[in-house]
Amino acid sequence: MSLPTELYDVLRLARASQKAGDLERALKLLELPLRTHPRHPLTNLMAGLILIESGQHQRAIILLRQALIHHPRDVSLLSSLATSLLAVDRTQEAVEQLQQALAIEPRDANCRFNLGRGLLNLHRYAEAEQAYRAFLQQQPNDAEGFNDLGLARMGQAASPSAERCF
Repeated sequence: MSLPTELYDVLRLARASQKAGDLERALKLLELPLRTHPRHPLTNLMAGLILIESGQHQRAIILLRQALIHHPRDVSLLSSLATSLLAVDRTQEAVEQLQQALAIEPRDANCRFNLGRGLLNLHRYAEAEQAYRAFLQQQPNDAEGFNDLGLARMGQAASPSAERCF
């Protein structure tokens, strides 16, 4: 399934516009590839990432799931899908995607942090603590990680060990 060169160039321009902070232009540029090649994995990936940044998570979820059909072991796709699922309060699904991503790449700090966040939202505090501990081994100076580790500990019956995180 090849993408015509001119559409590939349009996707590159859309991504460049996104990186430059011009989401309106990026979304406008996506219209052609989404209309002419709506199931192409690269179209779905690029559009999904831009839609996440623009806050259009429902549309991003659809497109990222399409891209995952072709690239089911792509950790960045799984993580991006989880980000959108978390944004629309589909936390259990997000946790499943993050667990799948970590089974492929166990040292992905971003996935580990987001897994902790999802588990906190599900009130699975002991698992969230494990996720944050693993994250903090990789990112030992991350203040938000320490804060969330404290929340996970407090959720486990407000143990005295939670106070050491603050």
